[in-house]
Amino acid sequence: MSINSVGDITSPIANYSDYLENTAFQFHERLERYWLNRDFLHKAFHASLDENNFVKISIPKLNFICLSRNRLVFFEKSLLNEITFFVKDGKGDDEVTLLKCYMHYEGGFNFHHPEDSEPLNYLNDDNIEALVYQKLITSASDKKIISI
Repeated sequence: MSINSVGDITSPIANYSDYLENTAFQFHERLERYWLNRDFLHKAFHASLDENNFVKISIPKLNFICLSRNRLVFFEKSLLNEITFFVKDGKGDDEVTLLKCYMHYEGGFNFHHPEDSEPLNYLNDDNIEALVYQKLITSASDKKIISI
């Protein structure tokens, strides 16, 4: 389906954008809280929120710093919040994307692409934070950013 009118854009933005943005910031807070509540994890890793309430994950011993950002995107007339986790490549301002997640207004949560898998429910699933961290570390290793 494609966008056929201005209303296809303005209506979802007017109705859902604030909720999606607030939910994404709450999700970032959940990622930070998940990490801080694990005594054994935050001894080697650090997770914190920056001044924009985006998450910053670092593994100092591996020289690894991952940042996040979110933006609203349309997919088949649905307004989604796209959360991107990335690292700076160290050679300037170039970025390497490690993971993209998509939050739907109804509570759906997908990794990589809005249709990539059966959506999880970010409102009720307590495993999403662990999955995000696992996928970030796996992706960083696959892209040779860290060696594990």
